[in-house]
Amino acid sequence: MGTGKYRLGLDVGGTSMTAGVIGEDFTVISKANIPSGAGRSIEEITDDMVRCCTMAVGQSGIPMEDIASWGIGMPSCVNPSTRMLVHANCFGWKNVPIYDYL
Repeated sequence: MGTGKYRLGLDVGGTSMTAGVIGEDFTVISKANIPSGAGRSIEEITDDMVRCCTMAVGQSGIPMEDIASWGIGMPSCVNPSTRMLVHANCFGWKNVPIYDYL
């Protein structure tokens, strides 16, 4: 990731996803929101996760290289040993190699 002091967060739910760029003083600099469209393919949804994040960063005016870290919140967890998304019930995903898609 970049060397900046900005952070990028993505909240993914069954109906929508919201990405936000956060400054070093913890203020929200920009946000983007799009429907998550549960029931679509994992490729479509993960492409939209990337698109939502890209939109938020673009609206902030901050270069992507200045984003120091990012995180995703969604109703599941990632097994650190396997790097698999265990179970996102809102999408019906089980044991998904989420890192490969993103």
